[in-house]
Amino acid sequence: MADYLEDYATTFALPVRLNTPVERLRKENGRFRVETPRGALEADQVVVAAASYQQPQTPEFASGLGKGIVQMHSHAYRNPGQLPAGPVLLVGAGNSGAEIAMDLARTHDVVLSGREVGHVPFDISGFLGRKLLVRLVVRGMFHHVLTMRTPMGRAFRAKMHGHGMPLIRTRPGVLERAGVRRIGKIAKISDGQARTEDGEDISFASVIWCTGLHPGFDWIDLPVLDDHGVPRHRFGMSTDMSGLYFAGLHFQYAVSSTMVLGVGRDARRVAGWIAAAKAG
Repeated sequence: MADYLEDYATTFALPVRLNTPVERLRKENGRFRVETPRGALEADQVVVAAASYQQPQTPEFASGLGKGIVQMHSHAYRNPGQLPAGPVLLVGAGNSGAEIAMDLARTHDVVLSGREVGHVPFDISGFLGRKLLVRLVVRGMFHHVLTMRTPMGRAFRAKMHGHGMPLIRTRPGVLERAGVRRIGKIAKISDGQARTEDGEDISFASVIWCTGLHPGFDWIDLPVLDDHGVPRHRFGMSTDMSGLYFAGLHFQYAVSSTMVLGVGRDARRVAGWIAAAKAG
């Protein structure tokens, strides 16, 4: 993928600016202004292709942990060596939480907190999974059925909001067989002690927050975000400001919108709108 992107930029002589974060996007004198540490750029149309997962998100009670407790967000986890000896509490039982739990279970006592999110109903690593069922689910369900144009897709998107996807690689019973202890949602937390919503007390030496990511669009200084910091749009076109588009958003058009398969389709749609605006 990286090689393809490099070849693409070279073939079309695209003026790519690496290591240049955008600090602010605003509008001035009728044009968009993109401000970076290396100067500002102006444009009539802008595509924000930054997905919806930019900043770690942790619950408010995370501040209740003292300095003696090692804590990190799942995006910073690399291997068990980052954590001290003793029980590890994972908060959030989605794909990140389940997979990190499996990795840590070999070296630590692991407690996994969170609701059951369900699972993909087949083994994706098996022969049928790799050769047939993954393609059926990803190319069929995720790309063509679960979209914003179908009642099933809209209902699925509403159900997904704030809850994440079903477990993909972690099969039922695997966590339990690995020795991972499952508990309910955490209601309160302090130095080395947590309490679940049903009153169970849990001790731990470190915490990993597997609680998702915030869109992180606070650098967009335009009235185009909702109360949760999510862009208001229709299939990637801003519904508040002409000339502003998005690509790679969570369920922008379909479940596949954050996958290579789906983001390509969404990007073609956005490119068509841009071309039509320039022609008009």
